[in-house]
Amino acid sequence: MDVFDLLLNAGLVTMALAVYLVFVRGQFPKKRGHYTLPGWNYPFKLVCARYAVRRWKKRRSRVGARAVIDAAPRKHAAGGWESVTVRASAPDGTALCVVLRRLAGRLPLAEVHLRIQLSDGTSYESPNATVRTCRRSQEQSPRSIGVWTSEGWSAGGLKLELLDELRMRVIYNGMLARSGPSLSDREVVRHVRINLIWCAASHAVRHPDDWNDELAARAIATETWSNGNWIGMIDRWGDDACWQWGSVQGRLQEYDPAGQVEKSARVRARGVRENYWSPHGYQGLYRTISILCTARDGTAIYLYAVSYKDCLTQAISGCVRFSNGRIETISSTDLNMIDLCEQRDGIPSNYTINVSAGGRHFKLVLKIGSGGKATTQYYEYVYRMLLGNINGDSAGGLLELGYEAREGTEPVLKPAPKLRWLSEDAAGEIGYCIPFEATAAACPQLVGGKCASLALLSRAQHTGYKVPPGFCVTVKAFKRHLEDNPQLGKVIKQYSLLTRNMSSRILKKNVTSDLKNDVLKHLQLLRKKVVDQKLSTPEEMRFAVRSSAVGEDGEILSAAGQNETILGCSTDDDVLLALQKCWGSMFAFTSANYRRLNGQACECGAGVAIQALVRPRAAGVMFTRHPDAGDPSRILITANYGLGESVVSGTVEPDTFIVSRDLTGELSVSSVQVGSKTKLVMPGNHGDVEVVDVPEEERKSTCLFNEEVLRLARLAVVQEELWGAPRDIEWAISNKDVYLLQARPITSLERWTEEELLHEMDWAVMSEEDMVTFANAGEVMPKPLTVLSQDIVITPLARGMNSLFGKNVNEFESTIAITHHRCVINMFNALLWSKSYAKDSMRCVREINLDDDPADLLPNLEETLKRVETLCRNHAYTSTGSSSSQVIAMIILLEGAKDFSVEQCQELGRLLASGDAVSAEVPNALAALGRELEGSGRLHEFREQPPEKAMQWLRTNLPHVHLDVITFLDKHGYRAVMEFDLSTKPWILEPQRLMEVLQTMTVRPEERSVEKNDSLIISSLVTPKKASTKKILRWIIPLCGRMVANRESTKASLILGVHKIRLALKRLSDKMVEQWLLPDPDLVFFFRLHELQTYIQDRNPALLRKAVQRRQYYTKWAQLQFPEIAEGWPEPIPRDAPALTAAGARVQATPVCAGDVVARACVVNDLSEIGALQQGDVLITHCTDIGWSPYFPLLAGIVTELGGLISHGAVIAREYGLPCIVGAVGATTTFRTGDLIRLSGSSGVIEKVEMTTDALGENKQ
Repeated sequence: MDVFDLLLNAGLVTMALAVYLVFVRGQFPKKRGHYTLPGWNYPFKLVCARYAVRRWKKRRSRVGARAVIDAAPRKHAAGGWESVTVRASAPDGTALCVVLRRLAGRLPLAEVHLRIQLSDGTSYESPNATVRTCRRSQEQSPRSIGVWTSEGWSAGGLKLELLDELRMRVIYNGMLARSGPSLSDREVVRHVRINLIWCAASHAVRHPDDWNDELAARAIATETWSNGNWIGMIDRWGDDACWQWGSVQGRLQEYDPAGQVEKSARVRARGVRENYWSPHGYQGLYRTISILCTARDGTAIYLYAVSYKDCLTQAISGCVRFSNGRIETISSTDLNMIDLCEQRDGIPSNYTINVSAGGRHFKLVLKIGSGGKATTQYYEYVYRMLLGNINGDSAGGLLELGYEAREGTEPVLKPAPKLRWLSEDAAGEIGYCIPFEATAAACPQLVGGKCASLALLSRAQHTGYKVPPGFCVTVKAFKRHLEDNPQLGKVIKQYSLLTRNMSSRILKKNVTSDLKNDVLKHLQLLRKKVVDQKLSTPEEMRFAVRSSAVGEDGEILSAAGQNETILGCSTDDDVLLALQKCWGSMFAFTSANYRRLNGQACECGAGVAIQALVRPRAAGVMFTRHPDAGDPSRILITANYGLGESVVSGTVEPDTFIVSRDLTGELSVSSVQVGSKTKLVMPGNHGDVEVVDVPEEERKSTCLFNEEVLRLARLAVVQEELWGAPRDIEWAISNKDVYLLQARPITSLERWTEEELLHEMDWAVMSEEDMVTFANAGEVMPKPLTVLSQDIVITPLARGMNSLFGKNVNEFESTIAITHHRCVINMFNALLWSKSYAKDSMRCVREINLDDDPADLLPNLEETLKRVETLCRNHAYTSTGSSSSQVIAMIILLEGAKDFSVEQCQELGRLLASGDAVSAEVPNALAALGRELEGSGRLHEFREQPPEKAMQWLRTNLPHVHLDVITFLDKHGYRAVMEFDLSTKPWILEPQRLMEVLQTMTVRPEERSVEKNDSLIISSLVTPKKASTKKILRWIIPLCGRMVANRESTKASLILGVHKIRLALKRLSDKMVEQWLLPDPDLVFFFRLHELQTYIQDRNPALLRKAVQRRQYYTKWAQLQFPEIAEGWPEPIPRDAPALTAAGARVQATPVCAGDVVARACVVNDLSEIGALQQGDVLITHCTDIGWSPYFPLLAGIVTELGGLISHGAVIAREYGLPCIVGAVGATTTFRTGDLIRLSGSSGVIEKVEMTTDALGENKQ
């Protein structure tokens, strides 16, 4: 026992000594600058750290692996920052880094970093320090400082719009510094627009949750363990990051100082999207390193190294995307922060890094090129472009280095936007009339958009301008008017009775006494205010009465000019009549049709603004950014003598001024264009306005002095800061005072481009060696798929195909992909098949019941989509079985030979054609109907019937044939070309198409069918050399027939399921048309599924406009042709443009909306001639006004002889994205309806062209 005690005591002493040596003496580590180096006890600490890291990860509560990055900012964060970053690169040298970092705290600040390098070496980056104030959306509470809505983030001209869980739209519109690839290239600052679509290609990797155990343990074991909570170093500062691989594609456009596109470049790259949350901000950071490198074969590596001030001095993590799509975290690397770029000026030109992940080793050989930097308040980022290779495969990349700022400087802050709409809840109860100064007048839901903006403008008059005094007749007043006249309310609710006579009905109903008294009381107060402010004498006093509908002049929908404005009212009766005219105008055909086309309710809230009318020397419109492309460096001002009505309506050519604004805010007049100004509008003497001629000498000079132009421009800058967004402002100058009459958002700046919409659903191309085929999918779906079909049909189809490869296949490894809205196949493997799949499909399609209320369709659609997925999976299995059985037959017939002989090919065709397929039933049934018609003796008479009346003719004259047609439609009527697309109308929905087929088909005599016997066909084969070959074929060939039958059966069930959904969506769209949610029922198919669900709830007109754009471009997209196999980024086959030659007539004008089109001209001198207009025409006319609005959706372009950059035609063209030129003098006499013309909205040219004979021949083909 004594010996045992001795040994025990010796062991305890030894253990205590070991603990002292490892954990106490080890607290004096070696240092190299800021970084801790491993001590002599590092191996012991590493063992402990490995165990502790595993335990820490098990205890840490976390959500399992998800494909989605949580993008919502933390609304109640008291400090720190969070960011969304997209880093991407390509082997051709393209690289980009887009950062939007929201700073939490009291002030609404955001850091915007933007750097893009094109493949030619040209680079663009933010031109100066980019700490900016964020623009908050109107709906957000004061606590929600960061700019975040359900669509994304926004600050400093950069907006990240979340499209769905896997896609994000990146748009930028602002100034960037451009530098060329050569050192001699001078840096210039230019207006740049960037439109990109990000698409995810992997699940999210989360840090520190997914931090490799070994790298985490090494980082911890290197540091000093001062207490028992040393494992807490792993998340000492609470930083949290998510990394997700994906690709980005889009376009960068650079504009010259005149606003013309100087450079347009496509951007395509692959990389990482990062969401980062740092609750303590830059407080604990010493420096960071981010390295992104992407290779041609799809291999991609992201390394992130961070050094904190007081804990982990070197923590390295990251992930690797393998060329096959597998994602693994980095397990080891020789990257050492001590040796790489410790000093800003110590960046090497070459560097090599070794990385291991997932059992594989990668060697990065990097050549570090040029770059730039971005400085924030406490931190500085340095960027360098990378070229090199990964394991010998060419690669491109991006190096980002973060350092503490040399000196902490306070950023120059712009004031946060002060003018905010008021919510209905905050406004409280109101009366029939409220003055502009009232708090509640800032609520658009109570007074309409125009009144609310006038009220907000009135609050900021101290900034150098005035607003004519006035008051709002509220929406409540109009509701009271309808209550007093219930017959009006009934007519409004009857949408089918809404006609041009509706406004006259409202005029016939007088305003009731108490409502009238309230209006006159406020009018009397207004008269007194006008006199007190010495704006006018009582005798000369005039009023403007302006419509102010709810939804008008909003952030999304402008409705500019759609409703009535009455100027020059003098008496009480004039004002009351004008009030009724404004109410009535909101239900006139033009205004009501505008709401219908934009999905807004017929019964809209109707407010009215009544304000003093100033007698201006000059008036007009100004844009705080040039409306063509939103150039922030150019302010556009248009002006004419008298009232601004002549400018707004586009009835005269006004003076046009462009004021340049540099980065320091310095303003200078850069362009002056003297307009003709032949007429002016002025207040009349009888409660109206008069149009008079402008004296000749005044026409030749501008109506504004240079100082006045600059004064207006300064107000434009102030207004943009007050609103926090660009504004379209109506103004007037009277007695040296500037009056602002309206300030509405510029709604066209974030409009989707055609290229964005074409690629919005594309899958993420992660390799130049990715290969897809259009072959099989192109046969079944030869045209683009509508986006709703992609969500409801193709997504379940892809999942069904994926199930062939097992349960572990995720959506990022799908066999089905989308590009240019076309369905393509990535890969295909054959598996076993079963007849049970065909039976299961029949059962499943019977269970799809969508005959309920259309309102219940979308909420219950999830269960239906599960059944569609089952149908798709079954069809995938039977298709695989059919293909596999035929491949087996081919192999057997080949008998080991390497190639087929001609004879073998012929015999194989006979073998595979020996079995009947379900698909042959349709042509056989059609042929039988044709023979029946011919046998009736009345085939010629049937062919002479209009297709839409042919069914009724059959019912009357050939009832037995009509019955057979009905039987055919019941059995096969849901089949059609493009039958996988929900927008397709099969024969059952459009029987006239079947009638056209029967009327044009050639009737052939019935061929006596000879029963094909497989045994006889096999016995007649001459190419098989072995006797066993024919024996096996006698078993295989019938099997092929059964597999084909199973395949066609499951396909028929799948198409029937799709058709049931189509019918349900048709009922839904009809209901939406009734409720004015849709102007056309077919538009429902051009919404994404989640967009449709959102749109039905909130009527967001931006979603409807996006759907309209998709349909507008669909015909053009359908003409694209693709190669059978595409590698890398799929591209359409280039088609030679029709050879066009100028035919003499040519007019140069002012471009207002970019775009080029070749189309038929339609010359309309008066609206009464509009009947000649056809879909897709270019309208050529003298000028347009609000009465032309219903016809703009039909147009391909607009040309007007009159008007300026802000005329009605120009505004509408920008709203619809149509090529447009104005000031095309003589165009209506130079061109004729039917001419083939080429319109360039970019260069401002319209010319007559002719097609060459060769081109015409190709067109006919």
